[in-house]
Amino acid sequence: MVPDITLLLLQAAVLVVLVAAALTGRSVLLVAAGALAGAVVALAADLLHAGWRGDLALTLWATLTATLLAFVAIGWFAPAVRRLSVLLMPYLLLVGLLALLVRVLAPAQPMPGSIGPVAWFDAHIVFALATYALLSLAAIAGLACLLQDAALKQKQPSKIANRLPSLADSERLEIRLLTAAEIVLGIGIATGMALGWFSAHEAMAFDHKTVLAIAAFLLIGALLWAHARTGFRGRRAARWVLVAWLLLTLAYPGVKFVREILLG
Repeated sequence: MVPDITLLLLQAAVLVVLVAAALTGRSVLLVAAGALAGAVVALAADLLHAGWRGDLALTLWATLTATLLAFVAIGWFAPAVRRLSVLLMPYLLLVGLLALLVRVLAPAQPMPGSIGPVAWFDAHIVFALATYALLSLAAIAGLACLLQDAALKQKQPSKIANRLPSLADSERLEIRLLTAAEIVLGIGIATGMALGWFSAHEAMAFDHKTVLAIAAFLLIGALLWAHARTGFRGRRAARWVLVAWLLLTLAYPGVKFVREILLG
């Protein structure tokens, strides 16, 4: 059993490393890997302490860990991804701070009702986290597109723009990450349907989470289709990527935020 104060200290240490990663240049992947190791230890300690729960604090920390893992894994082979750290690390720092705040202020929430077969439940959670991590990286790449486009028009690149991938690299990253997110999201929806059938003999419950996830899936599919057929890209595409990320944010941690914080 890991005391809550120890868990809080572990998570706080990870946030300190994230600050260092945001300020680091060429060695960002190494520092991010250190933050990932700490995040995994904190997540494992939390799960060993109380198991998987439906509360917002655990959800936020799990998404932080998954996004860090995706960044380190993809960044190992794609140098352009590493340059997204100037935007990604502050975002993850905010997610981690919110997770700490919620853990202190809101009580843990047990999983509601029957979760069905453990294997299907675990698979659904893994694909949900992977989808959100990939789409978060795609949204960061989209934001990089917007910043680089603005810098080109103003002909005065900011310090942040100078650290980001070029506009062309950002657009390529955006499409590739969107494609991966669409595939993983489709599998996640399928595992969710199987889980619903095993637990309640209902393949698809049209609740807020399901509707928003399907809306995100359709929007991403439309974006990829438009890109393939018409070369749809640039600022307009980047804005719609951010909308898709917002839909999935509302579907995953957003529903928990409303239930635990606004209504709880």
